[in-house]
Amino acid sequence: MRLRRCTVERPFAELKYRIFGLPRFLLRGTRGAASEMAIAVMAFNLKRLSSLLGRGQLIRQLQPG
Repeated sequence: MRLRRCTVERPFAELKYRIFGLPRFLLRGTRGAASEMAIAVMAFNLKRLSSLLGRGQLIRQLQPG
């Protein structure tokens, strides 16, 4: 349970309150909620990568070619 709290609960709480701002989804239905969650997870991952790599390094890594 301690490992789960460290790895899962923190990102979920950040997604729920910082990115969404509200504790519920704005879109209706399973597809809408899944789409909203996918966008929020992508934003969370990019934010996390930015803090780990630095903004300049992340931009260089994401550029094609």
